[in-house]
Amino acid sequence: ARIARQCADRGADLVVLLIPAAIQAEPVRFDDFLAQHPAAQRKGYSRMRLHQDLVEMVRTLGVRIVDPLPRLEADALAGRPCYHREGHQLTHSIYHRET
Repeated sequence: ARIARQCADRGADLVVLLIPAAIQAEPVRFDDFLAQHPAAQRKGYSRMRLHQDLVEMVRTLGVRIVDPLPRLEADALAGRPCYHREGHQLTHSIYHRET
């Protein structure tokens, strides 16, 4: 709330860009994450809960929020992943050249 007041005092708009983690934006990655945990624990994990809580908190404070998650998720579901997977080919080739 203090930063919102400081922005208002300066005539600036406060805008929060909420950048989701890859496992939030790409359901397949979340499934991969779940597969690494015992089945009994999996039901306790939520791909969206933290993100939704953060969006609600920012909106409750009256701060404008930009939430790219719906677009990122739609792209991922359409076969256009938004995040590079670890082991990206370029990184792989650089590693092998340097070692």
